[in-house]
Amino acid sequence: MISIRNASALLLTSTLALSACGGNSSQNSSQTNNPAAAAAEARQKEVSFDLDLSAVLEKELTPGAFADPSSVANLLQGSMMVTDLASGGVEFYPWTVNIDESDLTNVQSFQTMVLEPGDYAFELAVSKAGHSYSGSTVYNLNDGDQGLVAMTIRPVIGDTLVDVNTAEELIDFRFSYSATEINSAGLTNPSMGITINGNAEQIFALNPATGISEHMLLNLQPGQYDISLRLLDSGIQVGKSIQAQESNISVAQGLDVTMDIVPLHGEIAFGLTAEGADATINLQVPTEVVEEVGSVANLQTIFSVSGANYPLHEQTVPLFSDASGYIGTVVLPDVFYGDMSFELTFTDNSDGEEIGYCVTSTVLTNASDSINCELTLRRRQIVSGNLMSALGINVRDVNGVATPGAVISIGDDEVAITNSAAFSTAGYSKVYVASGTHTIRAQQGAAFGEVDYTSQPLAVSNIDIVLDRFDTDGDGVEDSADACPTEPGNSATGCPSNLADDLLLSGLGNPSQIAVRLNDGTGNFTQVQENQQPNTAHAIAVGDFNQDGLDDVAAMQGGVVRVALGPFTGGISMVQVGTKTGTRPNGIAVGDFNNDDVQDLVVAADEHHSVFLGNGDGSFGAELTFPSLAIDNRSIAVGDFDQDGNLDITVNSNAGNCHLAIHYGDGTGNFPVSDTELFPNLLNLHVRTGDVDADGDLDILTAGYGYGVRVFTNNGNRNFAAGTEQFLQEVLVFGEDFNDDGAADLVMTNDSENALKVRLNDGAGGFGAATTIGPVPGFVRAGVSMDRNSDGKKDLAVTSHNAIDLTFAIGNGDGTFQTTETVAGIPGNVGIVSGKFD
Repeated sequence: MISIRNASALLLTSTLALSACGGNSSQNSSQTNNPAAAAAEARQKEVSFDLDLSAVLEKELTPGAFADPSSVANLLQGSMMVTDLASGGVEFYPWTVNIDESDLTNVQSFQTMVLEPGDYAFELAVSKAGHSYSGSTVYNLNDGDQGLVAMTIRPVIGDTLVDVNTAEELIDFRFSYSATEINSAGLTNPSMGITINGNAEQIFALNPATGISEHMLLNLQPGQYDISLRLLDSGIQVGKSIQAQESNISVAQGLDVTMDIVPLHGEIAFGLTAEGADATINLQVPTEVVEEVGSVANLQTIFSVSGANYPLHEQTVPLFSDASGYIGTVVLPDVFYGDMSFELTFTDNSDGEEIGYCVTSTVLTNASDSINCELTLRRRQIVSGNLMSALGINVRDVNGVATPGAVISIGDDEVAITNSAAFSTAGYSKVYVASGTHTIRAQQGAAFGEVDYTSQPLAVSNIDIVLDRFDTDGDGVEDSADACPTEPGNSATGCPSNLADDLLLSGLGNPSQIAVRLNDGTGNFTQVQENQQPNTAHAIAVGDFNQDGLDDVAAMQGGVVRVALGPFTGGISMVQVGTKTGTRPNGIAVGDFNNDDVQDLVVAADEHHSVFLGNGDGSFGAELTFPSLAIDNRSIAVGDFDQDGNLDITVNSNAGNCHLAIHYGDGTGNFPVSDTELFPNLLNLHVRTGDVDADGDLDILTAGYGYGVRVFTNNGNRNFAAGTEQFLQEVLVFGEDFNDDGAADLVMTNDSENALKVRLNDGAGGFGAATTIGPVPGFVRAGVSMDRNSDGKKDLAVTSHNAIDLTFAIGNGDGTFQTTETVAGIPGNVGIVSGKFD
């Protein structure tokens, strides 16, 4: 540091600036007629740079934004020459530049100097491991000025020699990228550089019309490699591979690789122009190559060369025979001697097929050289991917404060968190985005913001996202459009404050009743009921028949099908929607049998079963019938047993030859007789469904007093296997998975104990010892799994035929239950189902 009175402190930083190459990129440069200044600028212009530079990213660096320079991945050391343009005085300062190769936007160089006000020329030279960089600029320093100086630094490519060990090539790489993306990025002369395991880079041309490379030859054995790519246009780098995709890449015959290309953001590239001598390359081609195509006239030989100081060059080489075989000569003009890679490709002119090639490297000197390489077979490997954009995202709250920890999403994928990178501001994150239009979302807690962003190949963009929208309950609906912003769900009548299940009861009293129990969310029930025909049993079911988000009631009363539409806050108004023909209609169930997303009804009876297709408004079409194949059909259940997307039904009978029938639906509301599976001589009262063996296929369970429980195992292909009867002194109430292991458990009872028995599934279709739950008053007739207390766990509710009470057992979520509790029911309970009616 030099201290001079009346001096100004100057923080000098080296940065990447988007400017004409070879010119100045000073933030505060001055034009002066001072002869010394003119001489300094002239000296700067004596360095000749390649003017075909493109795609450099301007990034102003500020103090305090970076860690200790000594910790940065790539430290280049050198000196800064500072020339006072007024006096001609020159001072030299030790200087360092840090370039993080894993994040090329992170280029650091800053140091404070104290100088008198005036015009200064700054010239920088730094290097490491044979890589040299240079930069220069002119800056006008005013009294009190503490500004930053922007300087464009460029690599200076010298003749550093690196030994290259060649190996026989067994794997051929071929690059394949979208021609559309290449054209969208404005690439006119694209090529791809590839570096494998840190060895010397090789560069191959891409055809801009097809996006496919030709003559891409690498010396590789099959195995795991670290591979990095550089995309160039007219020799200037414009893109690179993503670091996360570069490690442990499997290379093998015929195995493709995906590597995406992202734009440069912080890397600069140029070449020095200089004169060089001619290099004469003598080629010797084995006789076997010519013999393979028949004659030398049928052979095309392509010679390719590239080097650190020599752009990719290809040419056809005529071959002539001599005593040792066939020879050819190539003269390369204006060559900087040093490391060079060579390739020979041999093609059969008659069919265009490539028959062989060889690749080698050498160090060119001023003497003629002969190159021999072993011919190997070509094996294809395609390297493909997307040309992506780099997107910087700054997230702020409604007060404009940067927001760390916000989650960034693109579509359904969470891709980043703000302020999580080593070098980042509080609300910043960088992501790579494939081409196309995307919704970019940032969210922290309930606050979120969204921006639609159209990504172009190799674009470098920045967007701001303001967290000015809210989703308090996290249900994916913005508060402003959410009828229930504080609750994770919606219903047609408002917020689902009551997440607990309501109950529908059917009782065979005098008069018989259908009753709804409305749950207040804590397990307390309000009764809503309607008296119906005396001494008529009611088969009941629940479904949303008018598509308003609330459950409705369906009942089979004699030969009449009735429906009541919710909500039920002032009574149940049952309306006839159809008439069931035939005798003894005992069972009713709900399902979408014609795949129109509208719920329909199916009724089981003696002569035939009936389907009533829903219209979506609470009304139903005319009765459709299909043969029942049995009499006294007592119970019906619905499920897609063959997983063809069409709902099927199963019905049991309790008289005659006591069939269990499985009717397979065709998706139109019809159940053809030809698609029916029968199991005769199985007396039972109930049929239930559940995945007993946890294989993903819906199984069938039957039970009846004195006949035990039988499991019909489903193989998913219309083939059920009837198991043996179990638990002969018990009757199945229903099956349900109470411990969330994916397998249905059993709730059972018998006529000698006032209790329930729960048998947990072992996960393979077997059932453990019974756990008794009680007491239960009276003779259990029906039961259901429901959530009584809004805790998300499955509870039990059962009805007793000879007692008015309902019995509840609160589930613990693991297959165990708390002590039973009874509440008032209705006389002659025969049916119970759960739903949400308000």
